[in-house]
Amino acid sequence: MRNICLVLILFFSFFNSLFLIDNKSFAIMEFSGGYSYSKQTYGEDKHNSVKSTTYSTSIAVYLLQYTGLELNYTYTRDLINENDRYLLSNGISIVSVENELNTKIYGAGIRQVLAPLTFFIIPAISIGYARQIQTGGTTYTFEDSYGDRATTYSTRPVAQSDNVFATFVIKIRATRYFTLNGSVKTVFKPFRFSEIEDYLKYEAGFSLLF
Repeated sequence: MRNICLVLILFFSFFNSLFLIDNKSFAIMEFSGGYSYSKQTYGEDKHNSVKSTTYSTSIAVYLLQYTGLELNYTYTRDLINENDRYLLSNGISIVSVENELNTKIYGAGIRQVLAPLTFFIIPAISIGYARQIQTGGTTYTFEDSYGDRATTYSTRPVAQSDNVFATFVIKIRATRYFTLNGSVKTVFKPFRFSEIEDYLKYEAGFSLLF
């Protein structure tokens, strides 16, 4: 992750030397970070759970006062724990099933700011290409009639796909070069607009302006 951030910073430093930025804008580069966490329990005894953790980062360079190029990265880890007991045979039962899904999204696109960067509240939208890679697997826990337990892990095939990402952000300017952000993000197949609501991520984060 450190190497990725370094490459991004060098990339946009290069672009900064090539383009003339509107002198009415006090920022030419923007680095953002975001985080979200959710947990849901279900079942009669609340012993099953769904947990989702997301980390994201992006960097943008403004070629015009309101328009910039953006590179972004998002990592999401979803865990589904089911602790129901299922009797198989010979006194052996499945007592726990844990499904893990890791999703990495690499995006590149356009960021459009809908108000001057000097405003107190700054809405912005981003849209572009996203490469999605999903990995993970399932851990099964077995228990015999004596109470002894054993686990086994089954890996899921790697799934990769080309998508469109879209982000809507509300920025609240805390200082001249620092904002607090709230955002909603989605990833969907090109031209399949019915899938926009199938993958929604709500995040809180920050931005540093340079």
